[in-house]
Amino acid sequence: MERLEPGGTYIKEVVLENFMSHEYSRIPFRPGLNLIAGPNGAGKSSIVLAIAVALGQTRTERSKRLRDLIRRGRDLSRVTVVFDNSPVEGRRPIPWFREDEIRVSRYIRADGTYWFELNYRTVDKYELTSRLAKMGIDPDNMLVIMHQGTMAEFISMSPTERLVMVEEAAGLHEYRERVLRAMRKMAGVEEEVSKTQDLLRRAEETLGIWKARYERLLERRRLEERAAELRAELAWAKYERQREFMNQLEVELESTESEVGEVESQIARLSEVLARLEEDFRAVGSTPSAGEWSEVWKRILDLHERIVDSAVRQAILEYRLRELRAAASRLRSKLKRARSELEKLEAEAKSVERPADRLRDPDEILEEFRLVGARLASLGDVSDDVERMYHRYLQTYKEIRERLNRLEENRREILEALQERAEFWRRAVRRLVSEVDEEFREILGRLGGVGYVRLVDGEEVESAGLEVGAGFRGMDPVPLESRALSGGERATTVVAFMLSLQRHVKSPIRIIDEFDVHMDPARREVALREFARVLSQAGGQSILVTPGPPPRVEGPVHLVFVQRVGEASRVAGA
Repeated sequence: MERLEPGGTYIKEVVLENFMSHEYSRIPFRPGLNLIAGPNGAGKSSIVLAIAVALGQTRTERSKRLRDLIRRGRDLSRVTVVFDNSPVEGRRPIPWFREDEIRVSRYIRADGTYWFELNYRTVDKYELTSRLAKMGIDPDNMLVIMHQGTMAEFISMSPTERLVMVEEAAGLHEYRERVLRAMRKMAGVEEEVSKTQDLLRRAEETLGIWKARYERLLERRRLEERAAELRAELAWAKYERQREFMNQLEVELESTESEVGEVESQIARLSEVLARLEEDFRAVGSTPSAGEWSEVWKRILDLHERIVDSAVRQAILEYRLRELRAAASRLRSKLKRARSELEKLEAEAKSVERPADRLRDPDEILEEFRLVGARLASLGDVSDDVERMYHRYLQTYKEIRERLNRLEENRREILEALQERAEFWRRAVRRLVSEVDEEFREILGRLGGVGYVRLVDGEEVESAGLEVGAGFRGMDPVPLESRALSGGERATTVVAFMLSLQRHVKSPIRIIDEFDVHMDPARREVALREFARVLSQAGGQSILVTPGPPPRVEGPVHLVFVQRVGEASRVAGA
């Protein structure tokens, strides 16, 4: 957000109308140090409260009922803060306004309603505070507007609250916010990473279940494919074996038929021989001479023997021929059946692709086929939908894995940015605290004390804090909230601390109500001179409310006197 440099603008005038004890008061202010003085009950603090109310300070809205701020007997109150916007060297301090004056007004009704105006135009509180933020003014920071009683509040603050307040006033709060935003973002990413890791684990478990089922499906498909290969191999193996068997039958039939022909030829030759022998036998008995009977008889016996032998041989061959013819008939029938079986096996074999490898024995193929069938049966019924489900869960797993990778990469980037921002914040805060500590020691020394401003738990952005310590009357410094310090010593310590911060405060205005209420006169004089010195060096505008007569301080100081006249406060400037 664009901000103005300190000293760029200042409160030129505050106008109170029917506000608390002020019936109508116009309080002029100048750049630099302004002192509001006057007796107790004169209405000095009302001016500070009016500025806070006009600028929309949340604290005043929470601690007071706004309608109680209206002057008794009136129904409407208005407070106006006029900022100077006159050009300086041709440039206006607040460049987004063209007017020489910027008027912030707040109207309060007795019924509790209110509204804001900015240069006579009604605005809501958000627009007003946004405009003030651009001017560098945060009315909710007690280092910008400190009321009576907020000094005690500052003392009771935790170290972390003090550091945050100082950061806001010094313009470093955005550094802390950047770190905290990164930490919140980191926490969100860490939570998202944790959820995604848990989601990934569940997805991995589910995927594991479906993967096991998918592997069973793949095994089933592989076995089914192997079974199909075995069926093809078996079909071709049976076909080849049947063809070999038929070839053997054909060879055997051909051999048998050839043997039949040979036996038939032998029988035919024997029949011819036997016919000649019978003819010779009949011819031997025709009227031999008396001296030839012995020779004839021998001839008869020889022919008889040869006829008998030929007849026996013929009978044997005829028996053999019958056997061969029967065998040939059986072979022809067997061959016919074999040829019919071969045709069927050929049709089965040619319906599938012939394996490229050498065909095994069908019995060996059948043995493997039975094993494959048994393994298929053990897999049970695995649905083909398993593949779709597996790939769906696999895709889901991959998407979650990719998402986790992106988150982890984002986490690394955020962590790097967080570490870089945190280190930048640490350096800035350490430098600020070191400078404030040095100035605090010097100022507190002039106010009669010793002390320190110390960063505690400085490595942790969320819990880092600011400890302020002081010691008076020769004692060692103790924490500001210690009971060892009197009320005046605590007030002196807070004043010294506030003074040490002035040149670091980015707001063009600082308003402090009765800072010296618990201080002794001598220390009050020194404190006011320190205010004049420090604020003149820091630049910007300071408005201090002090009870009693104003002290003498060096340098230009604008004095505003407030006194009570009857029932109303009256203001005079010097």
